[in-house]
Amino acid sequence: MRKNLTIICLLMFSGLFLYGQQDGNILQNLRNFHKVHKFVAEPAAATTQDPFNLCQSLYEWDDAITNFKKVGTNEISYEIVNGQDIFTVEGEVSSEEGVQKFKVISYGGFNDVFANEDLLAENGDSTIVFAEIPGGDLAPLLKIYNTFDQGRIVLSEQYFDFSILFGIPLGFLLAGTTEYRYNDENRLSNKLTNSLDFFTGEMAIVDSTVFRYNGLGQRGEEKVFNLDENGVFYLAEKTLITFNADGLEETESEFMYDPDGVETNKTKASYTYDNQKRQTGIITETFDYGTGAFVFDSKTSNEFAKELPLSFPTRQLFQIYFENKWVNSDMSITDFCGTSQVNPTEKTAFKAWMTGNKLQISGFEGFSEQTHLNLMDLNGRSVFVSRGKLKSKYDLGLITSGLYILEVRDQNTSVSKKLFIQP
Repeated sequence: MRKNLTIICLLMFSGLFLYGQQDGNILQNLRNFHKVHKFVAEPAAATTQDPFNLCQSLYEWDDAITNFKKVGTNEISYEIVNGQDIFTVEGEVSSEEGVQKFKVISYGGFNDVFANEDLLAENGDSTIVFAEIPGGDLAPLLKIYNTFDQGRIVLSEQYFDFSILFGIPLGFLLAGTTEYRYNDENRLSNKLTNSLDFFTGEMAIVDSTVFRYNGLGQRGEEKVFNLDENGVFYLAEKTLITFNADGLEETESEFMYDPDGVETNKTKASYTYDNQKRQTGIITETFDYGTGAFVFDSKTSNEFAKELPLSFPTRQLFQIYFENKWVNSDMSITDFCGTSQVNPTEKTAFKAWMTGNKLQISGFEGFSEQTHLNLMDLNGRSVFVSRGKLKSKYDLGLITSGLYILEVRDQNTSVSKKLFIQP
């Protein structure tokens, strides 16, 4: 099963599907290339990753021109603002319905964001997902908040949907939770997922996942238990994992079952790596019950023309198996922003900073006279808005200390900055 749909899953969780599968390539890298299946909970260490800014071009195969066509861009950045680590993914994708934009921001220690493969990028102190409203601006869509013990082991996640009733914004309302439990060796042993029952207004159990480890402490098995119509748990999914001599995941086999215990689907994923332990490929297969054999499904190939942060591949190609041959589907090209391999960025010239309660900006000469400036708090609420020709200085009046997101956009350009305001 292709594991690059984190953004899509977040949006579908909120009942809103906005993008194609290309967007998931960004966070697939975090799962596949940083720390593969690291499930040992450890206290957060000091940040060792330097700030970075990557630009990614997304392509989709077009049979009409027998070549790839560009369908989107992403900007991926990590920075430290007033001692707090912030990871941001911002992009847009073109489709038949038009251009759609999104943004994901995670606040928290770098290890909190990247250390646990299962939690993925959601695992910052908090994460906010923004999506573009048709004909409008980016608006908050989903927020994830994490709780930790004193050793910074993740204990739970809370999922909040941004709710609007009769056109009145109600803010973020709790929609679901995930609880994490650990064994005596501080390895993740159980994950319990709950979702809001709209009829009762209470949280109801959705599923329970049990993790088991081999003699080397590697996660070798996952079992997901769902509730049947009588409220009784049954085994719905089982995953078996093998590792190579370097301790990297080699195969992952997944089995699906119905409430009667009958196997309904079976898939397998195989992983390859280079001599630097970077993942170079994934091949997925699906079991054909008619022939009694596995058949190819998809293939992901990664190239590393240069060293990028977090072992991001410079080129990632996704193919599907069709009529006994591999057929191109999607591709992404990633490099440092401003290089020849991706669109040059003009955002580096734009700067924003605070002097007391005054917002000051520079490098905005390229923006039009129809520019929208929006300053938002971490809950996505606008605290200051200005439209028209940009000025070098704005008086914000009375404003609370804290982290804020400044977004400036016109018809052609969009840029966002994180600001720590302390009047």
